[in-house]
Amino acid sequence: FEKHVERIVTFASRQGEPLPASLHSPSTGSSPLSPLSSSRISYSVGVKSEGSVIDKAGRKYEGDIFRVKDCLRAQVVLPNESTLVCALLSLQYLCSDKARISKKMKIVRIKNLFRLSPLGVIVPTDLPTGYRHILVNVRLSDGLVAEIQF
Repeated sequence: FEKHVERIVTFASRQGEPLPASLHSPSTGSSPLSPLSSSRISYSVGVKSEGSVIDKAGRKYEGDIFRVKDCLRAQVVLPNESTLVCALLSLQYLCSDKARISKKMKIVRIKNLFRLSPLGVIVPTDLPTGYRHILVNVRLSDGLVAEIQF
């Protein structure tokens, strides 16, 4: 799983360039998208502790630990929209039949917290900081479901 995440990060770091100023933010249709000041990409891969799995299962899934989908997880922090798009395209490729790798993944769920309403306005986040992310659950070749947070 970590090697897949490393491939995604490598591809995004090589391909990601700031979006042209001619592209505009979907929230207003007029303000240009601006990349973050940092061009650094970082990531981490880890396993959720047993206590955290049990706690989350109790809070969200009536104690059913088999419904917790982020026991194995990766977090990828990207500096701008173009590297996010490149990372997602790289993940899509790694999960496709075109990828020449022995242990493929399959995308089983995408939770997009950058989503737009039917009116074209970004849906407000529940977090006071305005933090947004995209969660992608992938099934690994051994059947385990892991989560990648972008």
